[in-house]
Parts: sequence; structure tokens; C-alpha cells
Amino acid sequence: METYLFEVLHLMLRYFHLVAGMAWIGASFYLMWLDNNLKGPSQWNRGKDVPKDVGILDGGGLYATTKHAHANEPEKMSKSLDWFRWNVHATWLTGGALLILLYYVGADTHLLDPDKSSIGIFTALCISLGSLVLGWFIYDSLCRSSLINHGRLFVVIIIGCFAICSFLLDQFLQNRAAYIHMGALIGACMAGNVFYKILPCQRYLINELAAGRIPAPGPGIVARIYATHNHYAAFPMIFIMIGSHFPFIFDHDHGWLALIALFVIGIRIRHYFILGHRGTR
Repeated sequence: METYLFEVLHLMLRYFHLVAGMAWIGASFYLMWLDNNLKGPSQWNRGKDVPKDVGILDGGGLYATTKHAHANEPEKMSKSLDWFRWNVHATWLTGGALLILLYYVGADTHLLDPDKSSIGIFTALCISLGSLVLGWFIYDSLCRSSLINHGRLFVVIIIGCFAICSFLLDQFLQNRAAYIHMGALIGACMAGNVFYKILPCQRYLINELAAGRIPAPGPGIVARIYATHNHYAAFPMIFIMIGSHFPFIFDHDHGWLALIALFVIGIRIRHYFILGHRGTR
């Protein structure tokens, strides 16, 4: 009976995690496409306070989406804005619950590998949690540094840090556990970007609009940077989620290296599509 309940809980958490992740990543893809395709203004918005807009045809309807530098009636707009935030919360909560259920509750079976290391469960849990916390702080520190202004160098350093973390986890944890933890690390950085960077900027915008003031552009620019990072991380994240069901990807001596290659390929593929959205491919 306990095994049955465990499997039911596992199934439900995985289902809600998948649905929430689809909603989060889908919204990210849409908003990035939207931002790259806003032109304007179109003929129907000329003469209005609309600097950019785009028309969308979907589901038998025609939609006209506009981008405003500020609101004519900010106190009214602040009540009708959609933050796209609950899908982020749901993805993070269900992902954390899955990590606890599969790798912490069942650490002796799914986390430890006696052929690799003789560490105990407590040490393995410390490595697991430490990699997530330390990984976020290293990433955030790099984002706060001047490296953020040097795009290619920043990406190379991030990939290098990712490779080091992947290699170290592979020395202590089971192959699949190390693989999943790298996905959890990416997810932790993405969620951290939302909770500590993007949402505070959005709250600032909402508060300014509610007070009838025109928001300063700075917070929006900061939020845009971190949202772009999340957008690029989406493709590798999706592949890690799917690839965890195919042992030939990670269950060998060079699994950590294969993961790095897939991480780079995922970022490059997403960049290719973004260039297409901008018309610069």
C-alpha cells in the first residue's frame, strides 16, 4: 500500500510539474517572440500613444498587442496586468517536492553510489543542497559583476562553472542523480531570477503605476536581462527533463561531459530561433 501511494504521489507531482513548466516556458517563449516582433506603430494605431505593436492571428481571432512606454491612466492599468507568476511558483514547488521525494527520501537507493564514493546520506544531502545554493550565489555574483556587460565572455564563464559543477557532482552521486541535480541547479537559478530579480522589478512598476507615476526604465531593463537568461536556459532544461528517461545520455563515465555538450547545443538552438524572430538569421 505504501508503495502504491508513493507512486501515486510521484505521478501527480510529475504531472503538475510538467504542466506548470509548460505554462512557464510557453509564456517565456511567447513574450520573447512578442518583444522581438513589436514594430510600429501599425496603421490602426498611428496617432495614438502606442510606440510599438504587433498583430497576431490565432484560433480564429485577430489580436492587436501593443507595447507602452508608460500608461495614460496608470492607476487603471495596474489593476488589469497579468504577471505570469503563478506558473513559476508552481514549477518551483513541484520540482522541489519531486527532488525531495525521489532523491532525499530515497537517498540510499537513488542518490548514493558506493562504486563512486563512500560518503553517507547526510554528506550526500549536503552536497545536493549545497550545489543548488552555492550554484545560485555564484551565478548571481557573476550577474552582478561587470562581466554581465561582456556577453560572450559571460556565457563562456557560465558554461565553465556549469561544467565544473557537473563534474564534481558526478564524482559523488549516482549518474542519474548527478544529471538531475544539474537540471535542478538550472531550475534554481531560473526561479531565483524570478523571485529575487524579476518580480521585485515588476512590483516596482505596479506600485509606480498604482501611484499614478511613470516608472523609471532601469528596473525594467534589469528584469529583461534576467528574463532573457531564463529564456535561453529553457531549451537545455527541457532536454534534461526528457533525457532523464534515457540512460544512454548520462549512465556512463562521460555523462557529465555529454550534459555540457547538450547544454551548449540547447542554448545555441534557442539563439538560432531568436535570430529568426528578429529577422537577422
